[in-house]
Formats: sequence, structure tokens, C-alpha cells
Amino acid sequence: MSEAYACALPYKDHVNLAFYQGANLGDLTRLLQGTGKAMRHLPLMQLEQLADPTVRELLVAARIERRRALRLPA
Repeated sequence: MSEAYACALPYKDHVNLAFYQGANLGDLTRLLQGTGKAMRHLPLMQLEQLADPTVRELLVAARIERRRALRLPA
């Protein structure tokens, strides 16, 4: 699991896009929610939210964070 950086958690009314090390991503947009030591999540209430470039940026940042933590090439 050390390589994982995000997961999708489906619920009845929405999907949470969870970032295992979200607290370390520097979420300047304040989209991420949660108060845990590391994990943060982004509630996706509408399919159109996936088109938001910020969602992609968060995913890319999470992947980069994991690769750096594991000392892997970007």
C-alpha cells in the first residue's frame, strides 16, 4: 500500500476521491476535506466535477508526492 496515492470511495449520493497523503499536498484551493493526520478527500457530487482541472492537478500532485516519498523517478 505504500505506493497508493488515491482511491475512489463510492457512496449512495456521491463519491469521495481520497488522497492518502492529502494533508501534504498543499491544497491552495481548499477543496480537500478532512482533519486526519494524513488523509484528505474531495467529495464529488456531480460527474461534471471530474472535468475540473484542479481534480487532475490534485491527482498529479498526489502521484508526485508518493514517487518522491518512495525515491522513485518522477
